[in-house]
This record gives sequence, C-alpha cells and structure tokens, in this order.
Amino acid sequence: AILFAPPEIPGWIAMAILAWLALAAWASITFLASVVTGSAAAAAGLGFVALLILSIVSAVPALALWTPAGLTTPAAALATGKATVSSLGADLWVPIIATIALIGLALAGSLLAFRRREL
Repeated sequence: AILFAPPEIPGWIAMAILAWLALAAWASITFLASVVTGSAAAAAGLGFVALLILSIVSAVPALALWTPAGLTTPAAALATGKATVSSLGADLWVPIIATIALIGLALAGSLLAFRRREL
C-alpha cells in the first residue's frame, strides 16, 4: 500500500469468484475422468489432456470466450479496476455461462457414468 495504490476490494472478490469458477470447471472435468476410468492416475492424465485441449482451443481468439480461459481477461480487468461488471458485458457473461455449462455437462456425464458403474 505504500508503493502502490491499494486494490479495489470488490474487484478482487470478483476475480476470486471467477478464478474459483474456472477451477471448478477443471475439477468437474477431472471428476468425470475419474468416474469414467476408475483410476486416479488416469483421471489426472485425462484432466491434464483436457487442460491442454482447452488451452489450445482458447488460443483462437473467437473461441477463447467459450472456454474457462476466457475468464482470465475479465478477472484481471476487475481486479485492477480497469473495468466494472456492467462495463464488461458479453466479455464477462459469455465465459461465465459457457463455463457453467461445461461444469453442468461434466457433472451430468459423471452422474450418467456413475449410475452405470457397479459398486
């Protein structure tokens, strides 16, 4: 605080929520891989492969908004105070909705796979 201006607390809270949402997407994908494979090592490997694939997809600017990586730009803008939730518009809401949809699909796939698995 002595060298730099103190950060905006609401912006940092918004950044933390967006980071949590992105991490929840990776956790749900890894959970799906765990249910499908039944092995922790295979689930970690498939989670890492999913991370690589989505990272490559997010390198395409038109597709970046539709991945969890699309949350990083609005999160940084909110944390630094360069933007507000209302000023970001679709740059904020499209990745949020897409990430929530990805989480929902991964958890639904996990539920379907788990129901078919014998205990």
